[in-house]
Formats: sequence, structure tokens, C-alpha cells
Amino acid sequence: MPAPTPQRRTGRHGRHDTLIGYSSAQHGFEPRVRAAEMEEAELDDRAEQVGELADGGAAYKEIGTCARS
Repeated sequence: MPAPTPQRRTGRHGRHDTLIGYSSAQHGFEPRVRAAEMEEAELDDRAEQVGELADGGAAYKEIGTCARS
């Protein structure tokens, strides 16, 4: 499944927010946005992503991820 185009979202105070160009002020890569058809596939993708980051040398305590609830 191809990655979705980042969507503009209404943020705080009615301003439009986007993830385009975002980079952590501390360290890290630009957030990766992915779509999944089912919740299980989304959670599998998160687990794979965390594994890739850990295999690349990131400490688990430095990894942040989110999924729908």
C-alpha cells in the first residue's frame, strides 16, 4: 500500500497543521506516516518500525510511535 499524502489538519486555535517538514528539535528523523486497512496490520507495522529503529541502534526508550485506539 503506498504511503498516503500528508493531510492538512486543523490544529489548535483553528490553524492548519501539517507534518511536512517536521523534525524533532532534539534529534531523530521526520515522522513517517503510513496507512493500514485493519488495526492488526497497523500494529504489525508499528512493531516492524520499532524493530528497524532498534536494529539501527536506537534505544527502545528513545523510540516513539502511535496507532489508532
